[in-house]
Amino acid sequence: MMPRGNPLHHPDVPPLTGVTIHAGSTSYEHFIIDQTILIESALQSRAITNPSASVDAKNRIVCLDETYHSQVSLISGCGTGHEPSFTGYVGRGMLAATVSGDVLSTPSQEQIEVALTKVNGKHGILAIIMNHQGDVANFKAAISKFKASGIKTELVVVGDDVGRGRIRTQEHGRSGIAGTVLVLKIAGAFAATGATLDEVTRIAKLTADHVLSVGSAISHVKIPNQSILDKQSDELLATGRFGSETRLGEHQLPGSHRLEVDLPGIVGTMLQELLDWADEDRSFSEISPGDKLVLLVNNLGGLSGLELGAITWEIAIQLENKYGIKPERVYSGTFMSTLNELGFSISLLKIYRTLNWAVP
Repeated sequence: MMPRGNPLHHPDVPPLTGVTIHAGSTSYEHFIIDQTILIESALQSRAITNPSASVDAKNRIVCLDETYHSQVSLISGCGTGHEPSFTGYVGRGMLAATVSGDVLSTPSQEQIEVALTKVNGKHGILAIIMNHQGDVANFKAAISKFKASGIKTELVVVGDDVGRGRIRTQEHGRSGIAGTVLVLKIAGAFAATGATLDEVTRIAKLTADHVLSVGSAISHVKIPNQSILDKQSDELLATGRFGSETRLGEHQLPGSHRLEVDLPGIVGTMLQELLDWADEDRSFSEISPGDKLVLLVNNLGGLSGLELGAITWEIAIQLENKYGIKPERVYSGTFMSTLNELGFSISLLKIYRTLNWAVP
């Protein structure tokens, strides 16, 4: 006989008591619906989770307390909602500072200018950012102004997303997505060796030129207190059929096309977009069987660890069986989210050796 009472209560676990959610105090999708409170609280958390970091809440900047005395300083920035990118990467061997905008919105030129003043520019400053129009325009303007003051400052823009092809991106270039994290990691580690600004910039550009990414999702992001931009598209994604929208935009933008297939089919299409040399519109890759590669499988924010593990395994199997590729290193986790987007991205980085340094 089934036990009486609430069927949702496990028989060995006492019911939850003492918690009441008042009407209007939260939503069914978010605990915090005020975006200002959400952003400021999340930024302040960086100071307590990273003892070497400090927070300028007014300008939404996270920076190292320790000052670099003998190396190039790296900075980055983007809209909030991509955590841990980039506030989570402030630390020795990576970023000296990062600056954040509103949710999925670029930081202002003024914020960037303040961030530049918070790092040691003695050996130069390198900004590494994703290729999005607002980010590029504001960083370029701030850096141009900063250079005029006599501080050596360079900019590397990462455009690793192959999902839209050359024709659709010919005006502004490919967007930057999770492959940017690999560029930051390599450039940061190289800077820590005491390399010059010119050397670190060259390595960052070389890495950016050899990293390819593509993403796929089965839902759009849900921004607190804001409806999705393309409600019809979201309703299509929310149908009972298992499907995916390939190259779903990181900022609520619709994808390049929809797939109504299972996971192996979705992964197969994504890898084809990354590695199909016959596709003149998308063939950015120079990857061949036997090349040394790094694979980064990125959770866009809404996947469980269990599901991400299964997806990573499927990607690895197809890479080896279909393309003869067995990555030298595989990273799987949440490196660049888009709030709670239910999806993942795949990044492939071709590795070269330069001056006894494993870099692309």
